[in-house]
Amino acid sequence: MPSPVPGRRARGAEKRNRLTDAAERCFAERGFRATTIAVLAEAASVPQGNVYYYFKSKDAIAAAVVGRWHRQHDDTRRSGLAYLHGYIASAFERPRGLSRHGDARRLLLADLERADSPIAAELRALFAKVRAHVEASVRVALDDPEREADVVRLSRWLIAAVAGAQAHIFETGDASLASTLRETIEDRLRARLR
Repeated sequence: MPSPVPGRRARGAEKRNRLTDAAERCFAERGFRATTIAVLAEAASVPQGNVYYYFKSKDAIAAAVVGRWHRQHDDTRRSGLAYLHGYIASAFERPRGLSRHGDARRLLLADLERADSPIAAELRALFAKVRAHVEASVRVALDDPEREADVVRLSRWLIAAVAGAQAHIFETGDASLASTLRETIEDRLRARLR
């Protein structure tokens, strides 16, 4: 007769994933500080007392969210233009969320820093990893050693353009701007890569 442990482990992993999913949504909608364990438990359909069985603290849940973002980035095997287009596309994939709450990662970073959480350093490391990947991908896309100064300038421009467009969507509350701003950034990127 098979042991019941694998089923229990699968259910535990499923509940951890539900709590991480709920935390990602709640942190984006409410912010880290305003998201309580009770809110997370309700959003994940997990009894409040059980949350501590899966995570020791709200910081541990934030660490799981940031860890997930790191893994998602690490799973990106693209580089060059393919990565740059994916980077731009992913920045605008949830326009309604951007218009209501802004960029979830930047919001979480601000909240974690206000709370003096050590998880802020992990999230900053993710931003650094993304910046490095953008720069490496611009270098591949330019494919011209004589344009090394352009690599840094274009990488910084792209990151700032994406962040500025996300902020503009949030400030105006207009999710419909996402596709136009995405296309504008894509067009300008292509022009600058020539």
